[in-house]
Amino acid sequence: MYQDNKERFDNAYGSTNNHQAWSGGYIGHLTDGMNLILDQYNLLESYNRIIPFTMSDALLVFWLHDLEKPWRIIKNENYDPRYNDSCLINYKNLHKDQFDFFKLYIIEKYEIELTTYQYQAYKYVEGEKNDYSSKKRVMNELAAFCHGIDNWSARGWYNYPET
Repeated sequence: MYQDNKERFDNAYGSTNNHQAWSGGYIGHLTDGMNLILDQYNLLESYNRIIPFTMSDALLVFWLHDLEKPWRIIKNENYDPRYNDSCLINYKNLHKDQFDFFKLYIIEKYEIELTTYQYQAYKYVEGEKNDYSSKKRVMNELAAFCHGIDNWSARGWYNYPET
């Protein structure tokens, strides 16, 4: 996937405004997050408690959580025909939640098979949103872990290494 889309991945912004909002910021966000996963997973293991997911699960979910960004976040939000994909031509008019169909398209295209547990984590890595319930747990442990990692990279280190 990366080799097929190297230029797109390497030049994508992490977001339009809120975090790693520069060319290459997407890879910066992924790199920060994956490094944090390595450190934090090892820290959790040191507590001698059961972790119901592997480090590889966390790395996969984090890799996939913003998968649409190399196809949609383009410098100055100007449409660039090099990034043409029929699923995202009108991306400016879509809500963030509506990009899920495209992420699933890419996941299927590259024959990435997610377990039910991984899929549930992927679905809620950015929060429970409208599915939140005070009566049942929606986000699983893997989603909670990756959500924390994503949140720190996007809100704690949102401007690194640009500053």
